[in-house]
Amino acid sequence: MRIAVAGMPKQTACTIAAAAERLGIQPVQVRLDGPLPVGAVDFAPVMRAVGLTAITRSAMPWAWGLVGLLFLLNVAVMIRRDADPVARLDRMVQAQQPALAVARSIDRRAARDRTMRRHVLAVRARHDALGTLVLVSRVLPPGVRVQHYGWDGETVRLTGDKPPRTDITRALRRAGRFVAVQALTDEALPATSGGEPFDLTARIRR
Repeated sequence: MRIAVAGMPKQTACTIAAAAERLGIQPVQVRLDGPLPVGAVDFAPVMRAVGLTAITRSAMPWAWGLVGLLFLLNVAVMIRRDADPVARLDRMVQAQQPALAVARSIDRRAARDRTMRRHVLAVRARHDALGTLVLVSRVLPPGVRVQHYGWDGETVRLTGDKPPRTDITRALRRAGRFVAVQALTDEALPATSGGEPFDLTARIRR
């Protein structure tokens, strides 16, 4: 078994290190010019170990650090771009809050007015005796005379006389505004000089 050993005089190593320092270079490998195995031996690690040359540092960590920094800056720019429209939208919404509050107040007031108007109309419809009388007068056949008109808010009662063979019940039903039209008696009332008497009730359709 043979073991090849290569060596370099310390003075030679110092001369090489001094020359490299004057030239401003940092040796990565230091090999002697000669046949193998002497030419295959790198003396640079030993020279760095004894302090003749500076220890070389890899630039890769700095490069990866720069890449990471650029990536973080890119992410920050993207977040800022997304945040700006959201912030503008939020400012627009906040700026419209007073007008929105006024609009909601007006809408609530209009809703209260509509409710009150419906209530008033309903009350008036239930107590509009004069309007009901006008409606009855329009639908009664010609020649009918009403002597008594009664109204309780739901039902009208009509008493009077009519020409012979005049069907008041049918006339009220055909008008479409009266339901449950019926005579108060099944017996025929005696005729008068004014015609045939009638006494009936009818309920207003709502």
